[in-house]
Amino acid sequence: MQQLPRSSREHVMDPSRLSLADVYVEGLISQLDADEIDQLDREMDELETLLEHIEGFEELVAVSLISARERRELVERVFQGRCSLTLLALLRILARHNRLVLLRTICRRFHKFHERTHGRVDVFVTSPVEMSPPEQEALARKLGQSLQLDPVLTVKVDPALLGGLIVRVGDRLFDASLATQLRRLRRRIASRVSDQQP
Repeated sequence: MQQLPRSSREHVMDPSRLSLADVYVEGLISQLDADEIDQLDREMDELETLLEHIEGFEELVAVSLISARERRELVERVFQGRCSLTLLALLRILARHNRLVLLRTICRRFHKFHERTHGRVDVFVTSPVEMSPPEQEALARKLGQSLQLDPVLTVKVDPALLGGLIVRVGDRLFDASLATQLRRLRRRIASRVSDQQP
C-alpha cells in the first residue's frame, strides 16, 4: 500500500519548489493591479490558515493515485464560494497539473513579493536569551535605519551562542555571536602556531 507523502510544510524551502512556485506567483502578479494583489495576499493568509485546519489535505492532494478529475472536484468542494475567482482559477490550474502540493510554497512566495513591494523585509534573529519586546523594537529600529526597509522580525533563542546575535536578511548573514568570534579566534591562533612550526 502506498504511503502518504510527508507534509509539504517540510519542503516549503525546497529549491525546485521555490523556482516553480515563483513561476506561478509571477504569472499572477503580471495580471493583477495593486488592489488585487493586496486582496490576494489577504486570501493567501486565509488559505494558509485553512491548510492548517484541514487535516491531511496537503497529503491527500499530493498522492499520485488521485486522478486529475478527483483533484479538481476536491478543489471545487473545498474552495468554491470561499475565495476570489482569481485564487480559484489558480487552484484549478494547480489541480489540473498535479501541483497542489505547491500551495503553501506559493503562499509564502506571494507574501514575500507583497512585503517587498511595501518596503518590508523578513529578518530572522537568533539570540542566546529571550529578547523582550522593547529590545526587539530597538533592534528593528536599528535594522530599519541600516536596511532602509521595514524589518519584520522572527526571533528564536539558541543558548549555544553564548552572546551576541545572528541576523539573517534574505541571503545575507550577519553573525556577531560570541561563539562565532571564539571560533574565529581559535582558527587565527591555530594558524599562527602552524606557521611558526618548522
